[in-house]
Amino acid sequence: MSDYSFPDGHYFSVIGNIRIGAGGQTRMALLRHRLIQTHANIAIPMVTFNPVPSYEPMRENLLTEGLLLPSSQIINMHEWLRHHPYGEDLGRVPAQPEESFTVDETYDGTGSGTVWRIFVKGAHSGEDHWDYLRPDGTRYLRTPADSMLGTTLVLDEQERVVADLDGLGDLWRWWMTELLPADGPVFLISDSRFIAFELGMLNNPRVHVLHQVHNPHQGGQRRWNSPVSASYEQSMNSISDLDALSVLTERQRHDIELFYGDRNNIVVIPNPSEPIIAPTPLPQRTHGRIVMVARLESQKRIERAISAFAIVAAKNAVAHLDIYGDGPDRAELDRQILESGLTDRITLHGHTPNAADQFWTADLGWLTSAFEGYCLALLEARLRACPFVALDVPYGPSEQINSGVDGVLVPNGDVERFAEETLALLADPERLEAMREPARQGALEHGFEDHLNRWADACALAQVQKSSRTHIEFARLSDLTLRLAGTHPRLTAVITVAGTGDRSALNVRWQMWVAESPAPVDLPVEFNLEGDEIHISGLGVARDLPFAADDPHVTGRLLIEWQNSTHSIDLTRKQSPSKVKQFALKVRNRLRD
Repeated sequence: MSDYSFPDGHYFSVIGNIRIGAGGQTRMALLRHRLIQTHANIAIPMVTFNPVPSYEPMRENLLTEGLLLPSSQIINMHEWLRHHPYGEDLGRVPAQPEESFTVDETYDGTGSGTVWRIFVKGAHSGEDHWDYLRPDGTRYLRTPADSMLGTTLVLDEQERVVADLDGLGDLWRWWMTELLPADGPVFLISDSRFIAFELGMLNNPRVHVLHQVHNPHQGGQRRWNSPVSASYEQSMNSISDLDALSVLTERQRHDIELFYGDRNNIVVIPNPSEPIIAPTPLPQRTHGRIVMVARLESQKRIERAISAFAIVAAKNAVAHLDIYGDGPDRAELDRQILESGLTDRITLHGHTPNAADQFWTADLGWLTSAFEGYCLALLEARLRACPFVALDVPYGPSEQINSGVDGVLVPNGDVERFAEETLALLADPERLEAMREPARQGALEHGFEDHLNRWADACALAQVQKSSRTHIEFARLSDLTLRLAGTHPRLTAVITVAGTGDRSALNVRWQMWVAESPAPVDLPVEFNLEGDEIHISGLGVARDLPFAADDPHVTGRLLIEWQNSTHSIDLTRKQSPSKVKQFALKVRNRLRD
């Protein structure tokens, strides 16, 4: 019997892939799996989709590192398709052959060097593809080689077509449907935004898709109105298709709702602290030892840490920086350390099992990332009473660190200030020691109990709201009158909405902002529903706005909010300059000539 109120049903943890030495996102998904299975007594198989000849080496590695339970189940799509017995079906037809030639073969890495994948150049169809092979050489799957769309065939042991699909997304949905139990609710907790986007289109009333966002969704300056990063654009534009979107911080939810509008399917579930047992006796901390646990990749901005440590090392003779983790930037960071003359003061240890335990002997930890979701290494360090000096990046550090009490936050990008704050702490052991217990207590507030309760509530909310979900097929603006000059900006418009759901729950907002606005400004608006049409009228007061409504830099929109769905209609006008301004421009240009 569990103390957590997860709805009855079948649960799956949907992970795109798992790799040895994976970063915080995968480690967090594995931790949630262990917590749900151990403390909520719910079997939650992990589902992966990446093509590999065998997942056994991965299972063994994860078990060795304590990241997997002996009772854990990993179901990989390719393993399943390779070995699944389809049985007899006289209606199946053989896959149509085509004139083709093999360009490349992929071997499984064993001594026998068995071919498990073939890249085929499609001379007849013009479509390059991968053929995936069983151990006996028969094909079990054909997929497009370099596209999400295209001919995708699932084949049985006689290479007859089991399923003729259109691309990888269609394959993922078909396979997940094959995995579903015959009856009862199903909860798919996804950590892959690409997989979640595709599974959101399952349109099965039994299936609830909940997706966990692990990083900021914006690019650029990562303000609420910054452009959405290319890797998140598809998933953020399809929030309406999810039964729940979970983010790690209130700040990120706030930014999403400012940009996309209010929805009822966004929840906040911070990363949890995993129960740990402190060693007895506690190991002695090494004065001046700074520890980082991070993948060596662009997000973590380890080059900033090396630059900051060069300043620290010049003023503190005992400081040493130990970095645990591996990644694609390793060679470049080695070069930077060598050129800085710090090879005896900075050590790149590579991937190290149980790296978080290094914080037991550290004086303090560092975080120099360009962005975070909710830094797991920071949480693990604080559990071990190791305060952090961290750049205040979106999101997470400001919601984890009480600056000056249990760590120090430094304005984003200020490497010199970062080094100076570190030097000040190392020079004041009393102050540093006073931060240790508050850091530990702060981490304990994010215990696994709260984490599991929040996931139980999210699943229950998804189930309750399933029947009242809405869908906006399109929204078309007509009969727009928009006057922005003068003392009272005004608007009238009609929006025709095609969609499904209870229209009495629909809301409309008229909003404006400029690039530096902390949030959109709402203007008074009234609307009434007439069938598929929304008739809108708005009247604002110019002096109530922090900018001129007719300023060409103002962005305006009508925003439809409808339960889990929102839709934004741009009202921004590219205004032509007046005749006086046009004449002034001509004169100015002549003078320049």
